[in-house]
Amino acid sequence: MFNSLLSKQPIKSYPVLLGSNPVEDKLKQGDHKTPEVIFKVRDLYPHPNWSQFIWLDYPNHDSWQKHLQAKKLGKIGRFDAIGSEIGIHGLLNNGNYMIDEG
Repeated sequence: MFNSLLSKQPIKSYPVLLGSNPVEDKLKQGDHKTPEVIFKVRDLYPHPNWSQFIWLDYPNHDSWQKHLQAKKLGKIGRFDAIGSEIGIHGLLNNGNYMIDEG
C-alpha cells in the first residue's frame, strides 16, 4: 500500500454518486452540489443511515473563500450558510439501483 501512495497509483476505485445538482461547485448549504476542492479526512465513524461515514474537513479554508466570494458577487444570499457534515458514505439499504441510474 505504501508503495502505491508514493507512485500515486490508485489502490482501489469505486463508482460514485454526487449531489443531485452535481454540475457546479458547492457554495452553500442545501444546494445539493458536491464540493470541488481537496479535503482531509476528519474522522471515520458508524452512521445511522450508512454502515460507515468518512467525515471530511468541509468547510475548509478554500471552501470558505469560495462561499464568501459567492456572497460578494451576489451568487448566493447574504445570510446563506455554508453547511457542514460533508462526507463519503455508502448507499442506503437497497440503494444500489442509484449507481445503475447514474
